Amino acid sequence: MAELKEIIHETLSRAGIQHPPVEMEKILKVLDLEDLFFDSGIDQENGTVLFLDQLKGKWRIKIPSSLPRGRLIFDLAHECVEYLALKADIKCSHREINEGAVEMLIPEKWGKEFIEKEGLDLFAFKRAFSTPSLDTCAYRLLDLAPFPGVLVVLRDGERRVHRRRQRAWFSPDEEEFIQEASTSPNPIIRNLKGEVFQSFPIWDQRKFRVKKSYIYFWEGN
Repeated sequence: MAELKEIIHETLSRAGIQHPPVEMEKILKVLDLEDLFFDSGIDQENGTVLFLDQLKGKWRIKIPSSLPRGRLIFDLAHECVEYLALKADIKCSHREINEGAVEMLIPEKWGKEFIEKEGLDLFAFKRAFSTPSLDTCAYRLLDLAPFPGVLVVLRDGERRVHRRRQRAWFSPDEEEFIQEASTSPNPIIRNLKGEVFQSFPIWDQRKFRVKKSYIYFWEGN
């Protein structure tokens, strides 16, 4: 993975990208992958696909018309990283290619520099890096924080939990905060017993409710 990360950073430099945001148009251009193939056929793949176009004699990325808009940037980054690995003859798993896509969109060095300067503000992190989805930014913020934490993504009463600490359960205080964050339209921050609780809600103006909330529990902050 270290070799692939180095190639990703070299690609960013070749594309003239020295700081966030990472514009995928520049990456696609420097890799000669900007000639995208948009597939509107009946039989479509679930996601983007890197393929060798025999007629044009070049590698291209196929994008199904059914692809959710929010996935496009990450999927394009995934295919670019797959292409780099292929050209360098680096064997990678699907998970490692995904990790490479995250590194391409939010390089570890830049992410840590942002956190050191601006703190653990998800919305500010998203504004700085801009091109990846809010979900991608949320997970990356958890991974790059200088201390362990837990991220709860709450939507329609359902939870997705991502952890950087071993404890598998939530304390009563944490459960109470999750309930509060599920309805509060404003970000909340609270210090309690050596932990910091933070919520970043997405407000649905039409339904007048929180449609999604990103909730962090940080240890040792």
